[in-house]
Amino acid sequence: MNNQQILGFGILLGALFFYLDTQIELGVAAGIPHVSLVLLGLWSKKRRFILLGAITGSLLTLWGLYFSPLGGEEWKILTNRGLALFAIWTTAGLCFLYHKKHTELETLNQELDDRVTIAVNDLKHLETQNTNILNNLIEGIVSISQDGAILSVNPAVSNMFLYSASELTGQNITLLFPHHCKPHYDKLIDVISSEDSEFSFIKNIELEGRKKNAEEFPIIISLSVIHENDSRYYVASIRDITEIKSIEKQLRNKMEELERSNQDLEDFAMIASHDIKAPLRKIITFSEMYNRGATETERLEKNDFLVSRIHDSAVRLSVLLENILEYSRIGTQNVKLIRTNDLNEIISEALRNVENRLERREQVFKIEPLPKMACNRTQIMQLFQNLASNSIKYANANKPLSVEISGEKLDNGLIEIIYRDNGTGFKQEYAQRVFKPFERLVPDSEHDGVGMGLAICKKVVVSHGGEISVKTSPGNGVEFCIQFPERTDIQ
Repeated sequence: MNNQQILGFGILLGALFFYLDTQIELGVAAGIPHVSLVLLGLWSKKRRFILLGAITGSLLTLWGLYFSPLGGEEWKILTNRGLALFAIWTTAGLCFLYHKKHTELETLNQELDDRVTIAVNDLKHLETQNTNILNNLIEGIVSISQDGAILSVNPAVSNMFLYSASELTGQNITLLFPHHCKPHYDKLIDVISSEDSEFSFIKNIELEGRKKNAEEFPIIISLSVIHENDSRYYVASIRDITEIKSIEKQLRNKMEELERSNQDLEDFAMIASHDIKAPLRKIITFSEMYNRGATETERLEKNDFLVSRIHDSAVRLSVLLENILEYSRIGTQNVKLIRTNDLNEIISEALRNVENRLERREQVFKIEPLPKMACNRTQIMQLFQNLASNSIKYANANKPLSVEISGEKLDNGLIEIIYRDNGTGFKQEYAQRVFKPFERLVPDSEHDGVGMGLAICKKVVVSHGGEISVKTSPGNGVEFCIQFPERTDIQ
């Protein structure tokens, strides 16, 4: 009820009581009902309505002395009117006190309401903040009941295991682990749940997770137990470490590659020093032989022979150093030098570069259409020049030289090239040995060379991320199988 309604109702009520008072003889205590006008002021939040009710009730009580019919003794009339006024103002005083306490109580309630509202808003903000943090964590968070049922998961778990939150809620936590990892998880639960256990939190345990599509992947799990009254539940933090494991594997591979490279370097240095010393020793020996001639005439007689041998040794040393330099240049690929090239053009040019070594012998070079490939053009040309030089060097003297080159893209993303000739071949047991630096299967007197051709071939292939192997047998030629990974990041 608003103030205007209270005022209107008070006027109506006062008029009614005054009318009744004027109809009753003065000896009756008819002024007492005017107390209700004071009580009516309690409905308003403003104290002046209590005062207004008391004043109005008092005036109406006094006016009743003049407008009510005569009756009763005078002292009774005055006593009744006095008691009515006393009741009106006593009630007004009590109403003032009540209004004050009520106002204080309302103020206190309002303050409490404000505090509760602030606290609720803070809790909502904190809950929203925690929810946002939980939803944006990279790590998966799973709450688990005492019997192993999943209570809740954050979005990271859904993204990690490919299950929706509704699919996981209520399921046993072992759904997220492959069968062979379930005993390890159960053991972790037993450890942190034991009353004698010193652990309430276990972190960074490596296990494997199992996605909805049955794919298994490496994870790190941390597990904590939370006691609440007489029950407990668990919170698991799960992190996908697939990328970390991949990086670790790459690092291990790089370390192994570095160790192999260091070992190869040591072997290379040892063999190179030995092979370099051989022609140097010959140069020194022949020079000393020339100087040991007794007379000038004897020296001149030996001159042609010794100078020729010294020249041959110097040439061999020069070729050896050139091959060592070429071998050392081949290493990790420079991306700037890698372009998509036509293998047919590269191989054709490589064969033209070795034509001068054919010495007019009959030969057949058959090159089938080859795919394009991202590669270092110069190094791939060197690869096929060396293979062709080997075919010419070890050609069968009793039949024309025949070389066949074919290639294709395999389904596994590799580019495979087959190089086949009909030369003298060699025993298959030497198939790995021929790719080592300075390795030769025939004496120097039969064929020239320093044993670096196929070593350079292998290093070119490996530097492109590929592999090279050979199949052969004596008298049946050789077949080199070269496989390169197809690169899609090079235009």
